[in-house]
Amino acid sequence: MNEFSADTIGSYLPDRVRRWPIDGPSHRQVEGSLVSADISGFTALSERLAAFGREGAEELTKLLNQCFGGMIEIIDTHGGDVLKFGGDALLVLFEGAEHTARAAAACHQMRSLIERRWSTELVQRIELGISQGLHSGTFDLHLVDAGHRELLVVGPGMSATVNCEGAAERGQILLSHEAAALLDDADLGASTDDGRVLARPPSIAGWNHEHQIGSDIDVDPYVPSWLAEQTAAGGVAEHRTVTVGFVFFGGIDTLLASHGPDEVQARLQALATATREATETHGTYWLASDVYAGGGKIILTAGAPRSTGRDEDAAVRTARSLIETDVGLPIRIGLNRGPVYMGDLGSTRRRTFTVMGDAVNLAARLMQKSVAGQVVASRAVLDLVPTPVATEELEPFLVKGKTEPIMAALVGELGTDAEVVVDRPDNVVEFVGRERELAEIEAAFERTIAGKGTVVDIVGEPGIGKSRL
Repeated sequence: MNEFSADTIGSYLPDRVRRWPIDGPSHRQVEGSLVSADISGFTALSERLAAFGREGAEELTKLLNQCFGGMIEIIDTHGGDVLKFGGDALLVLFEGAEHTARAAAACHQMRSLIERRWSTELVQRIELGISQGLHSGTFDLHLVDAGHRELLVVGPGMSATVNCEGAAERGQILLSHEAAALLDDADLGASTDDGRVLARPPSIAGWNHEHQIGSDIDVDPYVPSWLAEQTAAGGVAEHRTVTVGFVFFGGIDTLLASHGPDEVQARLQALATATREATETHGTYWLASDVYAGGGKIILTAGAPRSTGRDEDAAVRTARSLIETDVGLPIRIGLNRGPVYMGDLGSTRRRTFTVMGDAVNLAARLMQKSVAGQVVASRAVLDLVPTPVATEELEPFLVKGKTEPIMAALVGELGTDAEVVVDRPDNVVEFVGRERELAEIEAAFERTIAGKGTVVDIVGEPGIGKSRL
């Protein structure tokens, strides 16, 4: 990998991962302060801009990168490390001297940035909000092999951070009591059962900023192959229809206390192996992992970054495969289908490839609707699955932000009378139609290998088969 592409791919990785040697231990406990920052307002904006097609996607991309790029610059200045992007949220680790004060000061600046008045050429007045939680203590980091080396942030320290953010109101920075005890009381405001509200940014005395990125390791093993391909192709942001799955895994905090980090590592690896096998078999993608109190979650997609034309069926099969595999952890899954924004989020220094929108949020709520051992899928998914599926309809229910009841069902065993062929490079399904377009692409390819470079621009509405072509 050349220097430019290594730097580009490396920007998708946390600094701590880039300093984590390939032959190093799979588990580490680190001391510091962890921040969970959740931005509100982007989902509604994404829905509004989707009506403008590609122009709307470009406007949303510009705004997202301004917001998150500004936050990342603040985090860098205060010596933080973005461990995770969770849709429109960030998980940031601060280590070293005055880590709590630096984390709190960064939170204060990020709030000021997000609460300023934003606008785009298409939408003149945009109101964004942010809630943040901060905890100081010990945090458990695990690397698992999921076809790529994936960082999972778990344990009681992470749970305390997420719980603080969940308890924080819009505009609040809520510190756990452990974090608050490390700051001057004059910097703190009201006390709650969950912690103390930050009243003003603490002073940071004697700390010298030396931001270091460990870029001397080979980053390839840490990046999914689809992401490397997407980056090399210069992927363009767009609105498209995608099936999204949230896989919750729980019991981590209890397991860590009773059996220790080695057993946690073994079970997390079993989960990663099962997920890798299921996604590779059925043609879905491990998009990302994220934090969740008591455990964590894996975000799966079908239709992003590429579609096979059978995305709903692939998602249901992947979910059932995971539920039926015993990995030693309780698992529950939510599936939903709908229009999303798909593209890069962040800056050239630190970024992620993500999907966001109301359809993603509903998939997360369906995961919350399930219990261990269950898959809950919306009718938007199930109505497009050709394979016979045993289902148990749920009572229609309302969720925040929706005026109409949600129609969903428990997903049982799948029938076996429908053969499904996975669209993988070594098992390509027959392509029908587009003879003229294929001929033009093949002719361009022949000119290219003959030494005459050619550009082919494929333009069309989402869902008409551009990726398949």
